[in-house]
Amino acid sequence: MYLHPTSAFYSPSPGSPRGLLSVWQHLCPCAGAPTISIFLKPPGVIPPGGSTIICCSCQGDEGNVVLYKDGKQLRTRELQDGRAEFPITNATQKDAGPYSCHYVAGGTVLARSETLEVMVKGEGCAVTPSRGIRL
Repeated sequence: MYLHPTSAFYSPSPGSPRGLLSVWQHLCPCAGAPTISIFLKPPGVIPPGGSTIICCSCQGDEGNVVLYKDGKQLRTRELQDGRAEFPITNATQKDAGPYSCHYVAGGTVLARSETLEVMVKGEGCAVTPSRGIRL
């Protein structure tokens, strides 16, 4: 099998115009290259102590989705019904930052999402005692 160095196409032999089949079409008979999107559910800014789910949605039903934050791999989930979900609970400033998803099948990255900037701001559930008040 020959893997073209600049695309996700392979052919039985180098230079053979026949039999070109994308890796994606081999794994899923959908037309075109795969795409993956990333979004928050619910959308918006997360308050400290709040919760959200980072959702990665893809055209496939097989493979894995890898979640990255600041370019570092965090977690991997199996794709189910075209989606992988990564919950954030009890959010802190450490959860804020840029996230992205990669769709991986057969050990090959088939698609990369745009970057999603997760923000943790506002009033949360934390209580800080003030001076002169006894708890």
